[in-house]
Amino acid sequence: MKKIIFIVLLMINFYPLNVAAQRGCCSRHGGVSNQCSNGRQVCNDGSVSPSCPCEDYSSYIPSTSSSGNSSSGNSNSSSSAKSVSIPSYKYGCTNSNALNYDPSATKDDGSCIEKVTGCMDSNARNYNNLANVSDSSCEYETEVKETKKIKYKTKYKYTDKLDYNVEKVIKKGEKGIKEVTYKIVTNESGNQISKEKVSETIITKPVNQIVEKSSKTSQNDIAIYVIWIISLFVAIIYSTSHKKANLLINKIKNKTGNTKVVWYFVYIFFVIGPIIDLVLIILNIAKEKGNKIEK
Repeated sequence: MKKIIFIVLLMINFYPLNVAAQRGCCSRHGGVSNQCSNGRQVCNDGSVSPSCPCEDYSSYIPSTSSSGNSSSGNSNSSSSAKSVSIPSYKYGCTNSNALNYDPSATKDDGSCIEKVTGCMDSNARNYNNLANVSDSSCEYETEVKETKKIKYKTKYKYTDKLDYNVEKVIKKGEKGIKEVTYKIVTNESGNQISKEKVSETIITKPVNQIVEKSSKTSQNDIAIYVIWIISLFVAIIYSTSHKKANLLINKIKNKTGNTKVVWYFVYIFFVIGPIIDLVLIILNIAKEKGNKIEK
């Protein structure tokens, strides 16, 4: 009978403690006392929380209590609980490379945020919505319209009513106007990176200038044409009988393929070639006559 009474008294003594503790982390027992008993948090009223474990409690050895009645379970539990101290932690991000690194944190709480560099301005053309660290790489795109003038062309009308080398403007030219749209890209400092023409609109067309010019040829021009024709004719005749003579036309004859054709074109249509050969022919003839006189 005594044993039954003893068991009932123990149940009455411990039952309120366990029920209250199970409500979680000493919320109704005066809060946590920062002490540990068998790996569980001890409340300020001496009760033990069954749902809130102590961290790293295994590294702390509880001291033996020298006081208290061994037959009183509640007294022994309280005395044993208050003999162990729990280390204090400051939770936070302990990764020095993280965005939210906390140098004073002593316990990582898994809240670290990885750094992502990029442009963080949503108005930029290269905005990165994942970036959380700006790298000053933002680029801004704008359109700029510029007004420019269009040069007019000069067209000539030839007439024999004017004297040689005389010109007369019969209609003045007028410059046109156009609007050019450019796409300009700048960096964060406002410096221009690129400029690209997007479109061009003609507002006013230019008016060509009309000029009358004499179609008469001067006597000097006629003399040059006559000398050129005579030089060309003499060079061709002389080179056929003097193939080894030091003449431009003989050097062209020794060339082959397309090169030969090109040089003939240059020789004939550029006046200077035949005239040079004419001078060389005159010198050769004079030299030959000189040699005959000496003999």
